[in-house]
Amino acid sequence: MAEMKELTRIEEVDQILGESSNKPIFIFKHNHICPISVGAFRHYEAFVRGYEKEDILFTLIRIREHRDISNAIAERLGVKHESPQAILVVDGRAVWNDSHYEITENKLKQVVMMYENNSLKA
Repeated sequence: MAEMKELTRIEEVDQILGESSNKPIFIFKHNHICPISVGAFRHYEAFVRGYEKEDILFTLIRIREHRDISNAIAERLGVKHESPQAILVVDGRAVWNDSHYEITENKLKQVVMMYENNSLKA
């Protein structure tokens, strides 16, 4: 079962983006008071719990507490901030992102399959 790393310090942004050269990184931006975000987070959490390999790093940003981290991610990746939002980062670049009701467990599985089949381009 995969684990989820919560990002709580701005210094972790460059570290995580650097790690994406070794393995893909999923970033999930979450606002716990938004019902849409709560629903999307349940899908993300279920996907992470069911993912059996250790070839992807799963992260979480709680944007109400760490908006600076969320903004830094948006700026460095050139991906407009949304919440909820899921981003797949490979080699320091966003190769996929989606938000709101588009974040489902099945969609995340499809994204991983597309990555494994080299169908995602930055």
